Amino acid sequence: MIIRVVIGLIIIWMTIASLLPFFGINFVLFRGATVEPIILTDENTYLHVVRSASFASMALFGINYLRNKRPLSAVAPLLVFASFLCIYAPLYLFIRGTSYWWEWASFAFMVVLVVVLFRENKAEAKKIFLNDW
Repeated sequence: MIIRVVIGLIIIWMTIASLLPFFGINFVLFRGATVEPIILTDENTYLHVVRSASFASMALFGINYLRNKRPLSAVAPLLVFASFLCIYAPLYLFIRGTSYWWEWASFAFMVVLVVVLFRENKAEAKKIFLNDW
């Protein structure tokens, strides 16, 4: 029971920490729960994208754990992380206000990667349950 409460608190923290940067706020727990403003630059945008996508992925897997739902394949964590990157990357680029063609090219690559991982995840899930009945 206590582990479920701890995981629930971690889910709340991860969700908040992944969404607050869109409001210009950075919530840092390891420095004594400080809140500081975020200034997006060309140099740190990727850090914030990966950080938010990582926190959102961990929150989703925490929710799935509490629901006793496990990934159907080894590809599922990669698919979830790549999907969150595809969500957070364009949002950060729009918030920053400036972008370069190679940033959008890498975003397009991530979209293609998500499609490939999605198909692989479906195929692998079918293999797992092929001889179940």
